[in-house]
Amino acid sequence: MRLDGLVWDAGDRFALDGRPDVFVVVPPGEVAVLVAEQSARRPVATALADVLVGLALPVAGRVRVEGCHWPQGRPDPRVVALVPAGGGLIPQRTVAQNIAYGIHAGHSAATRKRRVVELAEMFGVAAVLAVRPHRLSPSQVLQVAAARALGSAPHAVVVEDRAGLAGCGPVTAVIAARDVAVVVVTDAAARARALADRTHTALPLDRPPAERYTERPAERPAERPADPARDRPAAEPRGVG
Repeated sequence: MRLDGLVWDAGDRFALDGRPDVFVVVPPGEVAVLVAEQSARRPVATALADVLVGLALPVAGRVRVEGCHWPQGRPDPRVVALVPAGGGLIPQRTVAQNIAYGIHAGHSAATRKRRVVELAEMFGVAAVLAVRPHRLSPSQVLQVAAARALGSAPHAVVVEDRAGLAGCGPVTAVIAARDVAVVVVTDAAARARALADRTHTALPLDRPPAERYTERPAERPAERPADPARDRPAAEPRGVG
């Protein structure tokens, strides 16, 4: 996954490290962390994740994955998938049904069932396949969301990490071990170095690069509710949208 001179809008115009000429390359199997403010007034992290998965257009620059790039059009979830903040699971569906939602609808029922079990075992949630999300722990919710994201066999996965929610380190490691590029977008600056050696900070274009984002935990929205339209890259079956 490659980010070329990315500039996006979140009330103000933001760029990685406050510069429109920053290029970030994340090879398969590696992890990069992007630190961005997240508040009701300035949802910079959410806006950045939207651009990375093709749900919003950048002001400038582009995102490229395996020869595909946007803003030429929304990418297929086989290209890039999303693990949204808080998991974004569908509450009316079981764990198995949530995971299956990310698998290509063209597969046979037997193949889909087998793939669900494989993904559940990969993330350690095979014992709760018949359970609905409200009975899961926060860590299990994140594991199910990550399993769903890998169901489309993407080249890259964007993981939204939020202070106050379950840490994404374990699922990020599992995803990267599958030779998938991982980009973590977090508002938790203190977690960034524990997740990866390479980090970049989202800053307004007019702010000096020396100024770095510091966490402001007092103003932080709750986890993102399930929204199939918003969470399409991780959740919706192929061919939707």
